[in-house]
Amino acid sequence: MIEKNVFAQRIGSGLMACALATTLGLGLVGCNSASTSTDSGSSTTAQTQQSADTLAAPTDLNIDFKTGKFTFTSNDEGIGYYFLRVYPTSSDDGTDEYLATSKRINGGTGQLSGSVDVSSLGWGQYKFNLVSFASTGSEKSAPEVQSCVYQLGVGGVMEKPEMMVLADGKQAEFYIDCFTLSDWYEQQRMPEVEFNVYSDAACTTLVKSQTVDLTDLAPAAASGPWVTGTNWATDPDALHKYLQPAEGGSSGPMAVTEPAGLTSQLVLDDLDAGTYYVTATAKGTSDGKVSDSKASDVVEFTVTADAPTGEFVATKTSLWADPELGGGGASASAGAQEGRVDSAASQTTTGELVS
Repeated sequence: MIEKNVFAQRIGSGLMACALATTLGLGLVGCNSASTSTDSGSSTTAQTQQSADTLAAPTDLNIDFKTGKFTFTSNDEGIGYYFLRVYPTSSDDGTDEYLATSKRINGGTGQLSGSVDVSSLGWGQYKFNLVSFASTGSEKSAPEVQSCVYQLGVGGVMEKPEMMVLADGKQAEFYIDCFTLSDWYEQQRMPEVEFNVYSDAACTTLVKSQTVDLTDLAPAAASGPWVTGTNWATDPDALHKYLQPAEGGSSGPMAVTEPAGLTSQLVLDDLDAGTYYVTATAKGTSDGKVSDSKASDVVEFTVTADAPTGEFVATKTSLWADPELGGGGASASAGAQEGRVDSAASQTTTGELVS
């Protein structure tokens, strides 16, 4: 097995993160109001009908997803306190464990405020429930939970992928770094990835372009105290056993002692013999709210006209990092690798009102 690192100019993720925070934040996003605009500013309160034996519901919930701070209008002094709690959209109100919650917000009338930590919520839709609790001794009951659904994302650009190519005879296998996959899966979204293969190092002559949808690329199922990070599938019977067990061996019910093959995202075996250069780009959303990633550093590889033998040459981008091989698969924790360009961890959380 031969390994080569391919180095290219790196772009400082810190400067990019600052620019994104300045230009891409959505500001306050309103709920339970007549307007569903995502622009900053107040919204006109919608009138909520209340029965004679029910306290008035709160209105005009606004959330700043960059900071997690929120405000709302309390319309009844009979409310003792409030909580803002976050649930998956599949949850029945109050029957499932919440994913995040504010601290207790004491009642009163007029505008109240609080905060909720949304930094750990991945890409997707979530239900934000503003829950009211009647004061002790109140003759009226608390109003229904005020619920709004938001689409959450991280930043305005996909994290730049790191990648590796295993070349063996006429076959070339393309792999996205497991730490990149974990960052996308846990903190952003599983995108489509465009692989572009060129015949020249300057990447001016495109030979082949293929897009692979990673939406259904599920992590390997694994649980227990011996499992850390996100576990990506491996194949112990693969022809190319790139991933080696940890030095010194491992122990326990998930111990692994033999090398295994990583799961490739693309395999090409129809290129003419020669040397090629490939880049990978994570695609953004179709509505343009999240932009494509920067193309990965260029990875050089060579194929021949011969059939694969199991002996391979591995070439990688400069920030590629091997995951740890365990019984659950290839383990890689989100946010664990420093220096990733446009890293999800360096960008702000954004939200859009759905309903």
